[in-house]
Amino acid sequence: MKKILFYAKIAFIIGLFAWVAVKFDFKTAGNIIATANLGWAGVAVVFQFVSLYFVSLRWKMIIRGFWKRSKTTLFQLFWFYQLGVFYSLFLPTSLAGEAIRVWRLAKNEDKDYAKAAFTAILDRIIGVSTWFILFIILPTHLPKNRLLLLVLLVPLALYIFKDKIAYKEKKLLDFSEHHPLDIFYAVTSSVLCQLAYLAAGYAVFRCFNVHIGVLYGAGVLAAGALVMLIPISMLGFGVREGFFIATLPLYGALPTQAVFVTSFFVFLTYISGITGGFIELMNTGWKLSSLKNPDIKDNSGSQNPLQ
Repeated sequence: MKKILFYAKIAFIIGLFAWVAVKFDFKTAGNIIATANLGWAGVAVVFQFVSLYFVSLRWKMIIRGFWKRSKTTLFQLFWFYQLGVFYSLFLPTSLAGEAIRVWRLAKNEDKDYAKAAFTAILDRIIGVSTWFILFIILPTHLPKNRLLLLVLLVPLALYIFKDKIAYKEKKLLDFSEHHPLDIFYAVTSSVLCQLAYLAAGYAVFRCFNVHIGVLYGAGVLAAGALVMLIPISMLGFGVREGFFIATLPLYGALPTQAVFVTSFFVFLTYISGITGGFIELMNTGWKLSSLKNPDIKDNSGSQNPLQ
């Protein structure tokens, strides 16, 4: 079954690239490059990292009640996130990134992998929920149904039945050690993260002179974020990229402009992943083998500079 899914993913990516090749026009591409605004490209990169800061803060707000004295700093969570992106880019499964960040968090705390996994699950649930709300609120030419708001019943159900969710007789959703405002801060950080992502996306549109209204552009980006729930991607290209290439022409963008915009989003993903890989190498004394075996230890005997 795994092989079938793997080959299906390969077929999808090949089909995506073939479709892009058909849509791409080299003469138009030359004009797009000549008129591209690199200043807006720089703004996009800045907002990309602002978004990553707030998504790390969201995770921090979630985990701090699960460990009374958490040893994991906000910078480390930022690092774990980017390291997850790095492995998601270069491993054949999109779940690799989630596994890496869960493993790193558990290893940094008390090696309670079940607890670390649930913090990551809660992190994703909050993120998806706020994306759904933004998608419903924002204007778009795409069909949508307010019944999608039923997805918000998932976090509500988790809260109601939190005492029933246990692993080895230990409650996984024990919020007794959380400050009453922790989840509120996590949701707020999630919204700020996504607003920064939308700002980065708007800057990408401006960079390539794609003239979409701010709110309509945000609606497309929110929909693209939700499409990423379909775990089909390889080397940074997947369902989201196909969605943008198909959707942006509905808002007046040329097909070749859509390809450039989408490629720049992939570039931003690579910046995130390479940042995580760079920090990993720096932390292990520039041992390239650490990227093949992330469990490698720094044998220098020196204190970890990132803690």
